[in-house]
Amino acid sequence: MLLVAFADDRIVGTGQLMLSSPTNAKHRAEVQKLFVDATLRGQGLGKALMIAVHDVARQRNRSIVFLNTRHRGSAESFYKELAYRESAVLPGWSIGSPVERYEPVPLDP
Repeated sequence: MLLVAFADDRIVGTGQLMLSSPTNAKHRAEVQKLFVDATLRGQGLGKALMIAVHDVARQRNRSIVFLNTRHRGSAESFYKELAYRESAVLPGWSIGSPVERYEPVPLDP
């Protein structure tokens, strides 16, 4: 599911939520992506998108919402301010440039 924030007919942010489909996971949803225009960060748009994502999850009877983000990255503190908590650190899970590995932090509220 894609949620889009507009300002003056321009897309300024998006939130993407994936509803788990296995029969034993119908209560879960994953925040796949959250983007906010760099010039508008820090003004509450990201928080508003996350509230909307949670509303959509609740409307679809999802009681667990989780996501992952780069360990010690700027987004980690943003999500923790929204009451998400770290559930694990997975060393080497993602690869950036040819020599860079990222450690994502799965978070859930």
